[in-house]
Amino acid sequence: MQWTGQGGSIRYESPWRVTVTEALAAVLRSEGRDVAVACADLALRFDMVTPADVATLFADAPRRTGRWHRLVDGRSDSHGETFVRLWLGDAGIRFEPQPRLAGVGRLDGRVSRYTYLEIDGSQHDAPTEGPVDAASSQFERDRHRDTVAAIDGKRVLRFTYRQLYTSWHMCLAAVRRAVADDARRELAERDAARYRKRRRKRVDGRNGGTATTDP
Repeated sequence: MQWTGQGGSIRYESPWRVTVTEALAAVLRSEGRDVAVACADLALRFDMVTPADVATLFADAPRRTGRWHRLVDGRSDSHGETFVRLWLGDAGIRFEPQPRLAGVGRLDGRVSRYTYLEIDGSQHDAPTEGPVDAASSQFERDRHRDTVAAIDGKRVLRFTYRQLYTSWHMCLAAVRRAVADDARRELAERDAARYRKRRRKRVDGRNGGTATTDP
């Protein structure tokens, strides 16, 4: 890839080594939406560039990138998280990056009130040989966090990078089902809360000597 002599407001300091902003400028010229937004996300997340730097880069980038700037979020810890956020957004599902859940800590994303997502690289795989140290195994820590979330009435959907790249349609179907289930659960909880409120009013009415009727 040639990153020098490309014109625009970015001027390269070296013909063989480039800065982060120079690399991002090259990405915006040569890559598609997902890779470009993911690179900008990570550069922001780890303080390698500022929001003003990103704005300048997009202003100088090809016209086809114009709508991508608003997609840059800067909270993702990995390109997989950005890809999932973008792909779910394409499907009309909002992905909140890096939410915190009491007793669990930070998770990769949330798609509804009760459903969280984790995008797992190979460091999250189960050990294949040797003894398992529960205190140091990422696999064990992940399952402990999932259990704590379940006790609190939440669910954590875990997808590997292989699933994202080879079976995205299944990942999306699982998320859609979880979001739909959560919507029904919230509706049932609201209905139950209204029923309890009406029942308390009837009891209070009887105790106070006045009649009440359901709306």
